[in-house]
Amino acid sequence: MALLRRPRLSDREIRRFIARRIYQVYSRSTLEQIVSFDSFDLQLTGASPTDMLRNAQLLAAEGYLSIKRADGNDLELKATARLVREVERYGAAKEDVVTERDHLQAVAAYPNLRKYQEPLQLEYQRYAVALTDTELESVFKAIAPILEAIVKDLLRALGSTQQHATLGPAIADLQIRGIGGIALLSQLNHVLRFGRDLSLHGASIPTTVLRIACENAFELVPQLGALFPRD
Repeated sequence: MALLRRPRLSDREIRRFIARRIYQVYSRSTLEQIVSFDSFDLQLTGASPTDMLRNAQLLAAEGYLSIKRADGNDLELKATARLVREVERYGAAKEDVVTERDHLQAVAAYPNLRKYQEPLQLEYQRYAVALTDTELESVFKAIAPILEAIVKDLLRALGSTQQHATLGPAIADLQIRGIGGIALLSQLNHVLRFGRDLSLHGASIPTTVLRIACENAFELVPQLGALFPRD
């Protein structure tokens, strides 16, 4: 029920979802593969069929995809080479990727995140110019502990007295307390799982997957900041 009632993603977030979902399918097939979006994608994003079509139309007008069919809740899209190149380089369509200025302004809006502002700025600057797998791995390994610390701060601010040794139990505590919703918990679990994958299979993880993992981690910071109690 929490999934069905989840808040709608912003248009920018919906476009990032579309681009990454299409790229995910492309990476297992070919550029000719048509990608179907249906009711499950609407539930994941909180979007209406009109929201999904509107944002697909914008991406199509910008040359990122073509729309093959739009009928009720069903939408069929096909990637262009431009979408593939930019997801590999930026993690989404270039116009929809969060910039350093966007990110730092979002972080600065939450007083409880101030002590993390300097390391976050440093890591975002490194991420923005990272070209190699080694650089992206380094950024993710630096941002993951910051996220873990923010989650633990959030739990303490909301009355938790438990001492969590790692991110996994902290995520479970958030879930038990009903804090954040399924989308945020899913993103946090992605950070947790990706950290494990990186330690086990780092050399074989594609650059695009590394970049999307970093982007996901940075996107989580202001979402967590918004959950702290207001003074």
